[in-house]
Amino acid sequence: MFSSVWNFVKRHKRKIIFTGVLVGGALWLGKFAREKLDDFQEDESAEYLLQARKQHHFDSNQRTCNTTALSMLPSLREVLMRHLDSESLTEQLRANPANKLELWEELKVIGFSRTVTAVYISCVVVVVLRVQLNILGGYMYLDTLPKSDGITDCTVATSSVQQQYLGTIQCLLGKGELLDIADKTRSAVTVFNCSTSLKQQMSLSTIQTMIGDIRRQLECSPQTHYHQESPLSSLCQYVMSTIAETGTPGGAVCLSHDEIIFQKLMKETQDVLDSSDFHAVLRTCLDTAFSRIVDRIAEYFKPASQQNGTIFNPNDVEMPLAKVIPIMNGLLYTVCGNTPNPIVQELLLKEPLKKFAANIYEAFSQTEPAMTRS
Repeated sequence: MFSSVWNFVKRHKRKIIFTGVLVGGALWLGKFAREKLDDFQEDESAEYLLQARKQHHFDSNQRTCNTTALSMLPSLREVLMRHLDSESLTEQLRANPANKLELWEELKVIGFSRTVTAVYISCVVVVVLRVQLNILGGYMYLDTLPKSDGITDCTVATSSVQQQYLGTIQCLLGKGELLDIADKTRSAVTVFNCSTSLKQQMSLSTIQTMIGDIRRQLECSPQTHYHQESPLSSLCQYVMSTIAETGTPGGAVCLSHDEIIFQKLMKETQDVLDSSDFHAVLRTCLDTAFSRIVDRIAEYFKPASQQNGTIFNPNDVEMPLAKVIPIMNGLLYTVCGNTPNPIVQELLLKEPLKKFAANIYEAFSQTEPAMTRS
């Protein structure tokens, strides 16, 4: 029997060798493919977990942005109430003084000024905070990645640098920049409001036009036009004014590690604030906020004899400017009101702002962050 098997093998040697090679190769290829598939599945799972963790970190960062922005509104309101003090004027008017007309004229300017200023600063705080926290959030995410990912030289801010960096937005409240914006707004309001009599009948469209005139005065430099997508140069010159003071000192001054990191953070932030995307998002927020202010004013323009269910056009109703002033004056508490704040919360949920934040976070959470580039 052995000899017959041997003869069979000799007669079909080539076929047997070919079949063996074919089967062996198939088995090897199957094993190789299985190993590659396992590796691919592991990589896919790791990538999925990484993306899920990154998304969770991003979402948490956005909630922090929203909470921080809303928490700053009471401070903003207090500063504006002190600098544009209409309450003391109201108290004086209740005593029916001899200079009543003069006080009313002052109240007219202040009532418009502090509401317009509140809109501007609220929008700036919302957008700038979103920029800062997403830049910082991107680097903080990089710091959570394993060192084996090749991020051994990633520059990560210490807690003290984080506090210093995020504290720069406070310059709007604590270093006079807010008061500069308020004074500039007051000057613009005076230009378009000083010749308007307290008895003049005002319609909603008239007030809307007046607000638009004030905006053009504030937002446009002499070289730009309102409808161009150009920087809001007259407004943004106040934003994070300390950036100009954070350049590298000349000479042989030795900077600490934290100082170097802080300067890099500020430079990256300035680059973002100089971008057309930043100005486009800020303008979107301003348009939305002022639109909501007009909607709020429209609620007061109702006919005195309106019946339930009657449809009316607010532009068909007029009231004297003296009655509009308290409405404008009280809108500060709408713009800078405590949570829930419908206007600011709507700004925080604007799709352009969310996309802008996602782009910043993605750019600064890459494994080769801009901060490490020369």
